[in-house]
Amino acid sequence: MCKYFIEKYNKILNKKVRRISDEALAVMRTYNWPGNVRELENCIEYMMTFEKGSILSDDNMPSKMKIPEERHIFAPGINIYRPLRENVELLESEIITRLGAEYKHLPLRDQVREICKILDISQASYYRKKGE
Repeated sequence: MCKYFIEKYNKILNKKVRRISDEALAVMRTYNWPGNVRELENCIEYMMTFEKGSILSDDNMPSKMKIPEERHIFAPGINIYRPLRENVELLESEIITRLGAEYKHLPLRDQVREICKILDISQASYYRKKGE
């Protein structure tokens, strides 16, 4: 779809953009796309409007897309059409996994203690959620 929109806006804007940079694609892959295809098209048009070269770079992306992944509201796999309980479990698992990665330098017992303190849960709750 990106190629289609690049070709479309090359004609409209009289540009010669050939592709999207790997960095920009990486940002696009992590973005939530609440507007779906229409938002993708608007993003490509916006980027092409400011692009001077032949490769769309992440420098010209709308700033709302550059929010680091860890600040996104939804975790990968969250689906609004899935039962709430399943989404909550996925989100809890994602949060615990990310915190575990941040504290991996600590011994396991200390990791668990820190994560439980941050999340304000008991160690029993931690292990139960980790096992789900």
